Amino acid sequence: MNKLVMQDLNRLIHTENSSETRYKLFGIFGYIIQSRDLFPKNIDIKPFVNSLPLEIPVKDYLLSSRPQVIARMIKEINNAADDILYIYVTEARNFLDESTHEDISETVKSKQSVNRKKSSETNYIDNLLNKYSRNSKSNE
Repeated sequence: MNKLVMQDLNRLIHTENSSETRYKLFGIFGYIIQSRDLFPKNIDIKPFVNSLPLEIPVKDYLLSSRPQVIARMIKEINNAADDILYIYVTEARNFLDESTHEDISETVKSKQSVNRKKSSETNYIDNLLNKYSRNSKSNE
């Protein structure tokens, strides 16, 4: 899903129609804020929202509910000037790009640890088989 959102954001950078940009940003910011993969806890949303040029900074009480944050972002996007919309698009794109790279590195690390675990289990089993096999000299 992140790939589709990234494609939309890349198209929005080159779009001159500000109303189309606004309506696409409503959905994109809704998707980003609702995503439990990107933000496991509600408080994790704060750095992302604070990186945006908002008229009024987001207070902590708004972060208790994701729909409240989305409503606030829709209001900000709706009232934003065209140059601020471009900043929203680039910030969302940068954020998704960073989170994608972090996900890839975590996946690689977890695969490496699984491979290490499997190889150590195989060595342990091989050692046991060698130790207690019928052809072993230690059993004689």
